Amino acid sequence: MAGITHDNVIGSLATAVKRLGVVDLVKWDGTPTGQTTGGNIVAAVFPTTWAPYPGRSGLNVTSIIATSTIEVVHMAATTPLDGVTARLQTAVSAIIAALNANIDLDLTGTHVDIIGEAPGSNGVTANWGWLPLEDGNMRACDITAPIILDDVYPQGL
Repeated sequence: MAGITHDNVIGSLATAVKRLGVVDLVKWDGTPTGQTTGGNIVAAVFPTTWAPYPGRSGLNVTSIIATSTIEVVHMAATTPLDGVTARLQTAVSAIIAALNANIDLDLTGTHVDIIGEAPGSNGVTANWGWLPLEDGNMRACDITAPIILDDVYPQGL
C-alpha cells in the first residue's frame, strides 16, 4: 500500500459520501464556504491527522491512522431556531451509519476506527455547531472519520 497519501484517503472518502446521495455537493479541497446557496446540504472533507499506528505496525511496515473531518452544512437560514433541519439530520445520520458499516473507500487494507481502538483516536464522532458565513450562521456538524491504513510504509532495517 506504499504511496498512499491523505489526499487519496480524503478523495476516496468524499467520493463515498457523495455516493450516499444525501448531500448536494462534496468538496475535498477546502471548506464549503461560498460554494453553494439555496438550502443545499454541503459536505467538505479535509485532513485532520496522519500518524503511525504502533499497535498494527509489523516488524518491517508501518500502519497509519488517517483522521479526516467531514463537515456537513445546511447552506440556508433554517428553522427551527436551533437550525437542525430534517435534511441535515438525515445527511449526518446516513454518513455516520456508512462509517459504522465500514464505508467502501475503494482502497485496499483500510477500515474505519469506529470505537477508537487506535492510540489518540476517539472513533467516529459528531459535533454540532455553527459555521459563520457571509449570510449568517449556518448549522453544521463535524464528523470525525478515523481510517486505519494497513502497511503503508516499509521500515528501514
